[in-house]
Amino acid sequence: MELTQCLWPVNCGPNTTEAAHVTDEALIDLPYQGSEPAYEIWQQRIQNNYC
Repeated sequence: MELTQCLWPVNCGPNTTEAAHVTDEALIDLPYQGSEPAYEIWQQRIQNNYC
């Protein structure tokens, strides 16, 4: 995915309330004992919501 497509939400995307909801939803059932750090999974879930 191109960087400009991923940056679209920053300029034209959701308001702060919607963005907070996305980050909260990304925390649901987050695996803390996996081989990949939970923080990276959380970031990927958020990115997948926009890209």
